[in-house]
Amino acid sequence: MHIDLHQVPTSLKTPAPVFEWDGVATSDEIDSLEQDEEYTTHFVRGKAWKIPRNRPVRVYADGVYDLCHMGHAYSLQEAKNLFPNTFLICGVSCDHWTHKIKGSTVMNEAERVESIRQCRYVDQVISKCMWIATMDYLRKYKIDYIVHGEDPIIADNGVNVYQPIIDNNRFITLPRATGEFSTISTSEIIHRIVKDHKTYVKRNKSRGYSFDTMNVSYLTRLEVNCIYNYYEY
Repeated sequence: MHIDLHQVPTSLKTPAPVFEWDGVATSDEIDSLEQDEEYTTHFVRGKAWKIPRNRPVRVYADGVYDLCHMGHAYSLQEAKNLFPNTFLICGVSCDHWTHKIKGSTVMNEAERVESIRQCRYVDQVISKCMWIATMDYLRKYKIDYIVHGEDPIIADNGVNVYQPIIDNNRFITLPRATGEFSTISTSEIIHRIVKDHKTYVKRNKSRGYSFDTMNVSYLTRLEVNCIYNYYEY
């Protein structure tokens, strides 16, 4: 695996290339970041961060990215704009671990990868990414910084799972979104559909979907048919 540290961000018209993580991130096969690089300092929200002078800063953001929405886009925009010259890498989790740890997704892995690679802020995608990135993983992909939301992920032992990254000063927290769309999330979108599911059953029925393929209960079928009859008469 060859990684060009001097690769510039991709064109906004070109979808980001995708690399699949091979499941290996051990020190034995990792090339560390170039030791002879020249660095300068850039301030982000009052804190100084070391960045390379002669290449883009390689920033990494991982996630499930189910039902890719404006909340995802805003956080990726924030990550892209952290530094004057940022190469943004997105890790997309696989179906196996996502379903095991977080539950079912609406979109499958291939759909989630394709939707995130189309985001104009993303320069590269790593599919089937490591669930919790380690320092070895960062070295393997020559990542300068990991970005993540404000909510910490605490392991069973009470320690932040990103603590080794934080201790190495390679972790940047993205502020929580504010304003009109601050509450949008994949869970919120699913909640809206579940809450008004009869409305959406009626919608899809009118577009040719059958009750059987939608796995609709007998009672819901009767209620939706009543809605049809109400509007017909």
